[in-house]
Amino acid sequence: MTIFLLRSDVRYRYNNNFDQTYGRATDEFHDMTVNVGFVIPLGPKPHAAKLDIPPPPAPAPAAPDCSTMDSDADGVNNCVDQCPATLSGSKVDSQGCPISLELKGVNFKYNSAELTVNAMSILDTVAENLIKYPEKDDIEVRGHTSSEGSDAYNMKLSQRRSQSVVDYLRMKGVSNRLTAVGYGERQPVADNSTEEGRSQNRRVELIWLGN
Repeated sequence: MTIFLLRSDVRYRYNNNFDQTYGRATDEFHDMTVNVGFVIPLGPKPHAAKLDIPPPPAPAPAAPDCSTMDSDADGVNNCVDQCPATLSGSKVDSQGCPISLELKGVNFKYNSAELTVNAMSILDTVAENLIKYPEKDDIEVRGHTSSEGSDAYNMKLSQRRSQSVVDYLRMKGVSNRLTAVGYGERQPVADNSTEEGRSQNRRVELIWLGN
């Protein structure tokens, strides 16, 4: 697009040449000039220079709130938890350190201390986690039975079963000091008059002795 600019000016000039005696021979004249014209700009229209200002740096992300985090899902938040990576299912103290863990699914063949195939598979995972876990406190492996049979027999059976678990975990490389203790039928957690209760009473537990 061509832009025409109109420019005009008016000039008035007065000249008075006095003679040396400031007499009547003085010359004077008046002059007026009027100018009118067009201005046609050529070339691109000038633009204001743009300053290359870098954007402000992004704000640093806020640090995560440890009180809202529980990395090992033990019920103790990360701010307080002094034993991270606790084995899943463990009962813990107020500082998140393990107290006990029932080895659910670790069963034995009938009237025997021989581990079932499924029990060995479960203990493989337990051993792997114990090896990774940094706390190497002593652990008591407790064996329990239901009330079938005599008390003396159940004490011996629970001792043999807990020892089987200790031997297997050691074979898998667990370096904690493991102690096998049989409690027989003396610490039931359910009613021995029902099969469901007896099944709950036949169990193996890990007890951390350092906590």
